[in-house]
Amino acid sequence: MRVSTNQIFNNNLQRLLNTQAKLVRDENMLQEQTRILTPGDDPAGAATVLRLNERVALNAQYMENTDKVANSLSRQESVLDGITKALQRAQTLSVQAGNGALAYEDRVAVGTELAGIEQEILDLMNTKDEFGNYLFSGFQGDQKPVGLEPASAEFPFGSYSYNGDSGHRELQVSNSLSLQVSSSGAAIFESAERRANITPPQVSAGTADVTRVEITDQQAFDSFYASNYRAANDGSNDFEISVIAGAPDTYEISQNGTVIQTGNYTDGEAIDFNGAAITLDNAVGSTVEFSFQQPKGNILTSLRNLSQQMLSQTSTLTERQQANVDFDVHAENAMDSIDGNRSKIGSRMNLAQSVKDALGEQDIADKETIESVAGLDMAEGISRLIQTETSLQSIQATFTRVTSLSLFDYL
Repeated sequence: MRVSTNQIFNNNLQRLLNTQAKLVRDENMLQEQTRILTPGDDPAGAATVLRLNERVALNAQYMENTDKVANSLSRQESVLDGITKALQRAQTLSVQAGNGALAYEDRVAVGTELAGIEQEILDLMNTKDEFGNYLFSGFQGDQKPVGLEPASAEFPFGSYSYNGDSGHRELQVSNSLSLQVSSSGAAIFESAERRANITPPQVSAGTADVTRVEITDQQAFDSFYASNYRAANDGSNDFEISVIAGAPDTYEISQNGTVIQTGNYTDGEAIDFNGAAITLDNAVGSTVEFSFQQPKGNILTSLRNLSQQMLSQTSTLTERQQANVDFDVHAENAMDSIDGNRSKIGSRMNLAQSVKDALGEQDIADKETIESVAGLDMAEGISRLIQTETSLQSIQATFTRVTSLSLFDYL
């Protein structure tokens, strides 16, 4: 059979191109370390690898999120630990503050340190995370959570309020689980119970002087407070003392307009009221108002009241002692609240680590499956590459010799 020169050329050229393409494919397999370069190489295997690669990428994002959760929770735990230690130091100082024989200079020194602790705790409550968001502001990451409010009748040295919300930010760490990455200061700082007390009495009519206010029987007052305090502001928390001239002078104590206690009045003698003692002077014809103090609030308010009472030149021993007791009770409850929230944070940290461990195990299993489905035996791949290179070299040599044939070589 006669073979034309064109046919010889085309056949050898096609073999050369095919072998070159096979060589490129073998090289790519070695570089990628996979035997599936296109879906056509193994349709079922390619679909499995695609699905597993998507899950590996998703799990990588989830593991990154667990790290973010763990970092944020660790920072919160550290901040709350710092607040607890600061409150413990303040409690130590409050023992000194309760010493009635403390000289003014020593009292100022204690008050100054307490004021420093107040600022330290305020800064901790307003801590930001690495992204510039406040840790304890709820959903409002850009809102400073705790701030000082102006003085009022109830809090003559000012009070601290919470300006965030009760929400919390979350990050998804698996297909079905999101973990809390922030905390609300409302739950941590605003839920601590104060010592049951009344607001500083205010003279609304007449010439009375309020000379002394104290809780003389805490148990009795606690019982009365628990039975009568109403969260709704319906007037039940408001009281009024009216002193009436007569022989003898008398007083009436009204709750929301209803008289609940009466008795004889003598200037300078305390009026006992369910465990509270209120002393008035020049009160005949006067009206004095007071209310139940709110049952919960930020410990910084009680700390500020104590520090300022210690720093004041005009504060009385009774006022300082009352501020001291108020702080001690409030501090214990605040630390209980902080400890409870630290436990919750610790539980979330443990859960984040457990989820990360599970994701890591799944990641290893998925990558092993990908390797078993699409992985290339390197020894086999190298052998095939060498074989293809040898074949290509042979085809190139043959092609050169065949295309150079001529009848003139035999004449």
